[in-house]
Amino acid sequence: NHLVDDFQTDTINEFAIGFLKIELVEGQTIYTEGEEAQMFYIIDSGVIELSYTKNNNDKRELAEGNFFGIESFEECSYRTENAKVIQNTSLLCCSGQFYRQAQYYDDINTTKEKTALLRKVSLFKYISNEKLIGICKSLEPITFKANSIVVNENEQNDRVYVIKSGMVRVTRKFKKIKKLNDGDFFCHIGLIMKVPGYYTYSVESNEAALYEIPYKTIKELGIKDIIFYIFSNAIKSSPQMNNIFFQNSENIFNIFKLRYYEKNDIVFEMDSSKNKKLCIIISGSIRKQNRTEILAKSEDVFGDSIIDSKSNLDADIISDEESLILE
Repeated sequence: NHLVDDFQTDTINEFAIGFLKIELVEGQTIYTEGEEAQMFYIIDSGVIELSYTKNNNDKRELAEGNFFGIESFEECSYRTENAKVIQNTSLLCCSGQFYRQAQYYDDINTTKEKTALLRKVSLFKYISNEKLIGICKSLEPITFKANSIVVNENEQNDRVYVIKSGMVRVTRKFKKIKKLNDGDFFCHIGLIMKVPGYYTYSVESNEAALYEIPYKTIKELGIKDIIFYIFSNAIKSSPQMNNIFFQNSENIFNIFKLRYYEKNDIVFEMDSSKNKKLCIIISGSIRKQNRTEILAKSEDVFGDSIIDSKSNLDADIISDEESLILE
């Protein structure tokens, strides 16, 4: 029944263990109005009658497959009706407390799955578990049908999307760029830089389930703090940069400026005299023009070997996709 629609399969299996089967005969009272509600019932066979004293003894009958007694799901609750057997009946019953435990167990497992998914998103990779669990509690997937547009290019957007399941098509001026799958995320750049969307995102598969994380949530986490976490991890991962910056990373961070690059924008020019800068890729990637090899991607440090170079590059280095870069 729909009471377990949101439960995972292993939770339903565990929940089923908590049920007992009881046989009742015609005329037997199951419970009366005002009693403490402890058990929940599903009718396996037979018929029961619910009557409501406070509503002029209004009555209704329930048969096989129906359930009743859901007030037991709440702690310290009481019966709001009378339940009586109309014909010999077989019931499956379970304590409300066990149902609450199943919900709690399922919530923990679901939260773990959501947390693991969000950890794949660079924005949330270094956020504390406590804060991340807080986000997950209010996170519910929204389903989009095939070919439906999630976000249009040139559209201002106020949320980040994370793909729970399905496939999303990325296009620019009706030209297909790439596909995104489970665990991929999009629209974060426009959110952080407050620029219109560069791409159109639409559903490629039969349907796609997406988590929508609003700007308010990102703002509460602190956009500058999020960028700093990625920055500091990139520095730690680079032995040369770590030796220089580790002791003073917070002050050094304030020297860097966050820049936005569209696809194919030049990040480093061939003339090395114009490239006296150090870059840390926050999101996206860079490559040499007319080459396919990726030189640096999210959390990589780039430019330290170019700063002191007196020779020119053999090609411009460009943004391979929409990118956020600290310089």
